[in-house]
Amino acid sequence: MVYREWYRLGGDKHFHPPAPWSPKGIEEMPVVPIVGPQTKWLNLALMFFDGILGLSLLGVPFMMWWMFSRQAMFAFKWYGLAVLPLSALAWLCWLILKRAIRRDMAAARNGLPLRNGIPHHGMLIILGSKFLLTVGVWVCQVVSAVVLNLELGAIVFGIANVVTNFLLIGLLYLMCRIERGFSVTIDEKYEAIDNASASSATKSGECEYTVFIHDNAK
Repeated sequence: MVYREWYRLGGDKHFHPPAPWSPKGIEEMPVVPIVGPQTKWLNLALMFFDGILGLSLLGVPFMMWWMFSRQAMFAFKWYGLAVLPLSALAWLCWLILKRAIRRDMAAARNGLPLRNGIPHHGMLIILGSKFLLTVGVWVCQVVSAVVLNLELGAIVFGIANVVTNFLLIGLLYLMCRIERGFSVTIDEKYEAIDNASASSATKSGECEYTVFIHDNAK
């Protein structure tokens, strides 16, 4: 709700904070230059999520083989019955969501209507890089649990990783839905950049003119 209200007040391009005391109802202030979603960086972000979901799935068979070699059969059984199928389901859900995001990216490039919005690549890169590192943490947790003969703990870590992946996919879908009707362009520099540059140049010229008049007056 807060995010959509921010969009209603102008968003990246024309945001001005509300000011009830002003006749205009807003407080005039410079607009920070912002660059919208870019294909190059969106593709990089999607690769991060490919790594998260892909490693979470491909790592399970290797861990199951290692558990089998260490005779950790209880953990081996539940990784085969629960963790592996759920990881495969999470990977499938991610492929469906990624396809929808790429479809909207292509529609935005061609000027066609979007089903959802396009989340900004900055947020996706931050989330993707962070959770990609947690895959390594998850592997270390499972290995440590098995070495310490805490097979139940290894199962809990495996289920927790799957739940985290589903929540991450749900968050990405929510971000796309929130941007629906707002973030509908791609590879486009917002007008705020040009406006801000022009405004900055104008203010700089005004300052130089004021200094010139003041020096002459002396």
